[in-house]
Amino acid sequence: MRAPSDVKTTPSVGSARSSIAGLFRQGRPAAQAFSDVSARTTAPASQELSEPSAIVRWAFALFILVIPFDTVNFPSEDFALTKTVGILFLAIALIWGRESCFRRPPLAFWTLATYVVVFTALGITADTSYRADVLTRVGTWIQLLGLFWVSVNMMRSLRISRDVWMTFAAGCVVLSLLQITHIGGTTFDADPVAGAARSTAVGANANQLCGILALGAVALVGAVFGRVQCSPATRWLVVPCLAALAGGMLSTVSRGGLLALAAGLAVYLFSHGNRQAAVRTRLVVLVGLAAMLVATACSPYLRSRFEQAVLQGNFAKREYIYPAALEMFQQKPIIGWGPVAHRFELGRRTFWTYHHQEPDTHNLFLWVATESGLFGIAPYFMFIALCLYGALRAHRDFHETQPLAMMATLIVVNVGGTWIYYKLMYLVLAYAVARACRRQLVREPEQPRAFRIRGRNLPAVPLGARD
Repeated sequence: MRAPSDVKTTPSVGSARSSIAGLFRQGRPAAQAFSDVSARTTAPASQELSEPSAIVRWAFALFILVIPFDTVNFPSEDFALTKTVGILFLAIALIWGRESCFRRPPLAFWTLATYVVVFTALGITADTSYRADVLTRVGTWIQLLGLFWVSVNMMRSLRISRDVWMTFAAGCVVLSLLQITHIGGTTFDADPVAGAARSTAVGANANQLCGILALGAVALVGAVFGRVQCSPATRWLVVPCLAALAGGMLSTVSRGGLLALAAGLAVYLFSHGNRQAAVRTRLVVLVGLAAMLVATACSPYLRSRFEQAVLQGNFAKREYIYPAALEMFQQKPIIGWGPVAHRFELGRRTFWTYHHQEPDTHNLFLWVATESGLFGIAPYFMFIALCLYGALRAHRDFHETQPLAMMATLIVVNVGGTWIYYKLMYLVLAYAVARACRRQLVREPEQPRAFRIRGRNLPAVPLGARD
């Protein structure tokens, strides 16, 4: 069995002496000999984790490719494409990738698992009329836990993590083209007075669709322009893809999605590391932000929606939902109103103002607060905090800005929406944790305590030389 990557072996003094003797017999310079011995005796048993097999990587790539279609009715309402491909990928990982995909979970996994336990306990002890829906949600949570665990281990590899988001961006471009061409789309009036029409591809929610395309654009900028080794032809090929993503986002007339895109791109302005890549990324981001600002100002629908939000306080019924949700949390701050039941209670208080169904809180914090109270807030937002810390550490220690940029986009999306059951959300969070786990693979080897040789100041003279 292969030794874990975070377990280091300290060689004995005798083995170190034999290594020194072998190097001396080769007549190598003394300084190089001592440095080689020091490196050999302090290196961990296994610095690099083995990558999954080819079939696991291809199954993961197929799953990532269809992730953008998670919230649309593609190819039909009766067939869940992403769920089917996701179950297939997890089955392949269990069969052919147990050692590489199911390594020891990070701390973030256990905090999320704690929230699932709280969710299950509150759901089972709640009203029996909601128990069937609660059990369905528990099954979904088990799948999301498995997806997060496997994704963290998959994306510890830098090559796999780059390929993942390039594949995701390709799926987003396809979805955006469907949105622009109105293939299988629907159009409805967001504001009949102002005549602001909103169109969605294949029956998707406009805000969710815009958020997905925003993550695709942020990922594409980081994966191509933030890389040092990337051909100019590839960068020029990405420009029309970014234009297609921008066109799809503008057609949704979603304010939250555009703000999320701006937040994610703004993070790239603080990128560091390779100077040439950082300057190139900043120029691309500034041009993109300026283009989106001009397009928003020139679009009467978008300009009208932003003016309604600023001047009239019109936030698409959120101005009624947020106060009602806060009141619910104040009434039951410890255990909340229970899974599923909290949505019906919110609908009763808001008189079903949103789609005449049990309304969404349109805010991740309010969702968890009304659902499970402080018992759910503590583990779930500890999970979010650990993922955010991973993104910050990747940005600080490894000069990887893309995880932090995607985290910023995700956070802004969840300020005006609720992605708590979306697979894409946990892929982004797993990406942030995985790039921080890379520290275990490339950190400098520790100095041994039992045996240590310093050869920095010795002259670089072969031992066999004579005066």
